[in-house]
Amino acid sequence: MRFGLMGASGKQGQRWLDPKNHGTHTIVPIGRNESVPTGLEGVIVATPPETHLAMVQRVPRGMPLLVEKPLGMDLSEVEQILEHSEIVVPCHTYLWSSAFQAWRGALAQIRRQDVDIWITMDGPSPMGNRLLDWGPHREALADSLRLMGHTVSRAGYDSPAPGVSTRRVELRSTPTTTVLPFDFDFGDARTITQSGLKYLLNGFLTDLRTPMRNMLNGFMVGGPHDPRTDPQAAWRVYTNLFAHDHELIRPVTQSSLFSHT
Repeated sequence: MRFGLMGASGKQGQRWLDPKNHGTHTIVPIGRNESVPTGLEGVIVATPPETHLAMVQRVPRGMPLLVEKPLGMDLSEVEQILEHSEIVVPCHTYLWSSAFQAWRGALAQIRRQDVDIWITMDGPSPMGNRLLDWGPHREALADSLRLMGHTVSRAGYDSPAPGVSTRRVELRSTPTTTVLPFDFDFGDARTITQSGLKYLLNGFLTDLRTPMRNMLNGFMVGGPHDPRTDPQAAWRVYTNLFAHDHELIRPVTQSSLFSHT
């Protein structure tokens, strides 16, 4: 399939252009002053967060969209973006990790009352704002697990440890269960064993598909029954996120992670 890409010159845009992330799909960069070309199956928006709404409004209404997180800068922007097309998927990368999906499947075999899940995040924020950078991941993971009927007793941030430069998401469960603490660290290829299954900590299993590639393969076929593609799930995530609005820093600290072009 052919996807347009807004923000191709930024670091995040460059990741979408990496063959390991787009696979057999074709990525067509769209310049700041260029019209959205015809013949696309969808558009990826990887520009700075404060430009997402304006970029989405350049896309023909109804065209499927993948929008980097945070989806918008407030709930009004989120609502307008979600209304632009029937298929609008925020890039909550961890939800698309094969490792997380396998962990979630193992968790489904455990009695809900035996599981007490913590989600903690640490490491620096390239955006200079942990709520806007980490928050969407935190809320998306928590929402996905709550849909299974589990209680998420803690979902927050830890101060970065000295010398820590990688992002980490830790999901803990009670010691009474067979599911062990699980770390996602996309820069670490070590393996651990949980419930007899080996998971790679860099976000994929032996199929070698990255979370971004999983998104491209599945975001248009997931539909409302999949919490990763359900617009109601996205609305819950950002409603919860912006309940912490006092933590936001405006304007967003400029970062080389995103680009307008």
